[in-house]
Amino acid sequence: MVTGYDHLLFLVGVIFFLYRTVDVVKFVSLFTLGHSLTLMVGVLANVPANAYLIDAIIGLSVVYKGFENIGGFERVFGRRPDARWAVFIFGLLHGLGLATKLQDLVPERTD
Repeated sequence: MVTGYDHLLFLVGVIFFLYRTVDVVKFVSLFTLGHSLTLMVGVLANVPANAYLIDAIIGLSVVYKGFENIGGFERVFGRRPDARWAVFIFGLLHGLGLATKLQDLVPERTD
């Protein structure tokens, strides 16, 4: 998705229950760091990825965050994953998704 609504929806889910500014900055920074890393590497190194698979994973990241926010992990598994790692890893995947979209916009070179 090129519009970015999926990224914003995920971030709204991330910060929904955060009350301290320092926590909001920390989580948004982790997402941004992951997103920027794979965006740069994906575009500059022309890393191939299936855009449909990445889009599905991005959609699942929103579902994941919603499930985490309602306490689903505690009820089903008895423990909660570290949200910092989840946000960073999903940031990596979101960045790769945007990189695949940007790669589609650039015509292939035939040197």
